[in-house]
Amino acid sequence: MAVLSVDFPACQPGRPLGPGDFFVLEPVFVREVRSMQPLPATVGFWQPPEAGSLRCQPPVLPATDGEIAAICRDGEPCIIGDSLVLPLGRTDDVPAVLLLTGVDPALLRKMDPEWLAGFRRSLCDRLLQVRHAYTDPETGFFHRRGAEVFFGQDQRGRDALSFYLVHVLFFQRTAMGRLQRIGRLASFLEAVVGGPLFYFGQGVFGLLTGHDDRQQDRVFAHALLRRLKREGVRRVHVGFARVADSGAARCFGEAWQALNEAERRGPFSLCDASTLKNRATHPLALPPRAVLRRLQRQWRGRRQFGLILCQADAPPPRDNWLADRVVPLLTGEERFSELDGATGVLFLPDMTPTRVQARLRELAGAVAAPPGEVSLSLGGASWPCLDYSRTETLRNCRKALLHASYYGPGSMVFFDHLSLNVSGDYFFDQGDYRQAVREYRNGLRLRPDETNLMNSLGVTLAGMNRHRRAIDCFERVLAQEPDNFMALVNLGYSYQAAGEEEQAMVQLEKACMVKFHAGMSEARDLYPQLARLYCQAGRYEQARRVLERWRREQEGEKEFLLHRLLGESCMETGSPAEAMQALQRALRLFPGDDESMSMLGLLYIEGEQGEEVGMSLLERALAMDSNHPGHWYRRARALLYLGRPDEALQAVNRSLVLQRGSAAAILLKGRICEAMGKKRAAASCYSRVCALRRCRSGQKKEAEQGLARLRQAGADRPASRRAVPGVGQP
Repeated sequence: MAVLSVDFPACQPGRPLGPGDFFVLEPVFVREVRSMQPLPATVGFWQPPEAGSLRCQPPVLPATDGEIAAICRDGEPCIIGDSLVLPLGRTDDVPAVLLLTGVDPALLRKMDPEWLAGFRRSLCDRLLQVRHAYTDPETGFFHRRGAEVFFGQDQRGRDALSFYLVHVLFFQRTAMGRLQRIGRLASFLEAVVGGPLFYFGQGVFGLLTGHDDRQQDRVFAHALLRRLKREGVRRVHVGFARVADSGAARCFGEAWQALNEAERRGPFSLCDASTLKNRATHPLALPPRAVLRRLQRQWRGRRQFGLILCQADAPPPRDNWLADRVVPLLTGEERFSELDGATGVLFLPDMTPTRVQARLRELAGAVAAPPGEVSLSLGGASWPCLDYSRTETLRNCRKALLHASYYGPGSMVFFDHLSLNVSGDYFFDQGDYRQAVREYRNGLRLRPDETNLMNSLGVTLAGMNRHRRAIDCFERVLAQEPDNFMALVNLGYSYQAAGEEEQAMVQLEKACMVKFHAGMSEARDLYPQLARLYCQAGRYEQARRVLERWRREQEGEKEFLLHRLLGESCMETGSPAEAMQALQRALRLFPGDDESMSMLGLLYIEGEQGEEVGMSLLERALAMDSNHPGHWYRRARALLYLGRPDEALQAVNRSLVLQRGSAAAILLKGRICEAMGKKRAAASCYSRVCALRRCRSGQKKEAEQGLARLRQAGADRPASRRAVPGVGQP
């Protein structure tokens, strides 16, 4: 009997030169070009403007971008004045164009076309060899040496670049399993992120992106966390930095510092390097120690007091402008302390919260600026409040000012539960989930029935993998607002993460009803998560309907997951041709999608489209993830179809080791045993399926039919379940 095996993961197959290779290794490639041609010329590489900030900038441009693009389409070398324009590829597959400028035009005209063609081939081959020295063999990404080349070069004109470090923790017990997971994640990042990618070992990946501002950086980081979580990653941290903040040389180190901070914040956390570097300008920062001591002397020993923080909404027009605006308005024992030219704090001794609010409204009216002049925003707070210290009252004023910024210049806010919601959202956006939880919980102490706070707390707890506590939060929201769309969606996600798929489907179905009938905003992951749950439950027709909505309403056509789930649904509902088309589209979008690969291989065999191709796809899927029970199940099903029951039995037993209670695998094992004449073992498998709680009606019906066939054939009484190897117990 043959022994099943999975080969050691191979090195990434050689790929042609890509645009990212020239962008990252530009100085190395320029050096190689100079070593291969003796002409005293200025060497540069041109790439199309569509690449945005992730493209080479040649020192001299002999023609317009449009003219060089036309030369690329033609694919042949071209001489423009004293410059040679040499596309390093053909027609649509041109990753870069070599520009040799400052060459004698007469010499250029003497160059033989055949020599140029040979030079181009030799150059591309040489650059491929050079790239191998800077790439990791497991992933095909640039490694540490490639990063040193990129961050060591002049990055002028590339201020829009951001560098991300993504640390993924793998919980596979075996070295083989970890290697396979690293390879699969590398393929995933290449498919969904694109651009230059790095791998530094130990599950740490690097990404280069081009974003206009820091807000886009954070949006991208949160989206990346969600995508990785959807792919089953159980722990991931992201640290990122912008080249514009401190230059390329320091950007690399700052990203590592940010990653180190993100790792302290929880299982799914991120950190922006700018928040570590500019702590003094943090919107919730306390003033310098010397200023703080002066303020502390004012409230020391007071049983109650209030503070009002005054902040100019634009640079003050002159020195002492803020003091001139506020000091004439003081009464009694009130004192004003200027923190800097644009910010000051008003101390209100022995005032109750009600009186502080009244004084805040009075002061806001007095300092209101006419149109065209610099306005003042005010944030007030009082002490005692919850268990905040006297010093924390000043930070609460900062939170009130942050809250006031939502209303525009010249606004005023007294610190309350909404201020804590705003500050919690700020910390959540920064990736500091633990501090966000503290803010939301304190807000709920001030207003226990506030649904926005409760929902935000639940989302943050879910991001920390505290799903049971998150479920409690969402259920409390729904007890007050049964049609709260976001609470329904988030409750469904939390149930799914907690392993309660039935409850997850119920909540997500309710969310769909609210969305369609009340016209509420979309949740990006609603359709893919619900469709995946339907597929897991065997409700493939419902999955197809949800997938069609996803395709129609959210441009899901660009998502490989839509095509994978659609392929699975079509395959299980008797539409193999549609299934093959969908799975082929999924693999075009994500060539490393092992699940699509495995299903497509089975379809090739059962549809008699090619045994060799089908088995190759099944083997490739197993080489990428040998611990996936579905891959072994589909291999067993294919082998049974090909009339190789001995090998099929080994494969299905491996599937059952990985997923003991799979009704489909136990049923398949029964069919294999029946085909091999092992009727007692087959009957035991069919009986096991009938006894399973989580079993679809179609599977139970097929098992009953199998038992009926065996009884009709005069089979003996089924053996004990314990005597059947590979069949899990309930």
